[in-house]
Amino acid sequence: MVTIAMVGVLAAIAAPNVTRLGSKPLPDTANQVAGVFRAARTRAMAQTSPIKVRPLGNVALANGKSDGGSNTQLEVLRATSTNSVCNSETGWTPDRTLSADYLTFGTGIRLQRTTIDSVPTVNSAVVPAETATAWQVCFNTRGVASTTSTSTANFQGNDIVLTLRQASDSKTQRVEIFPGGGIQVYDN
Repeated sequence: MVTIAMVGVLAAIAAPNVTRLGSKPLPDTANQVAGVFRAARTRAMAQTSPIKVRPLGNVALANGKSDGGSNTQLEVLRATSTNSVCNSETGWTPDRTLSADYLTFGTGIRLQRTTIDSVPTVNSAVVPAETATAWQVCFNTRGVASTTSTSTANFQGNDIVLTLRQASDSKTQRVEIFPGGGIQVYDN
């Protein structure tokens, strides 16, 4: 009888919390995207081999539209050799440790914009944040993040901010990846 009473009390406490899961697609997707980056960073350090994360098709446009790639799904790549470096374009293969469901954004959520903050130039001047068109974040074996984009070269030491937009009400949330490898989710 005591066991049944305990199960009843636990169920009464847990039921309201379970119903909240999946009821907020934008925060759920933002946390899921942050989780993908955290998992990639952890895997890079554990395997002592770089890991890249990028939009599937490596295309996400600033206006939220797609030109053949995807702005609703991420792709994780692992280096085929422990000697690979982040700025290498060859020697990468899809990493299947994360399921495709985990890499796909929630219903109605799109990657609206990707910006890379404070881009240093050759003469050490700082250029304002730019909107990246085709980007990727690479975590080296120490978990340090570097970012590359087709519009500029390698951004070692710059934050990348992904802005996710919910189609139904145009709300947005940001996921920021810091150079040291930290990941933070922000409400806008």
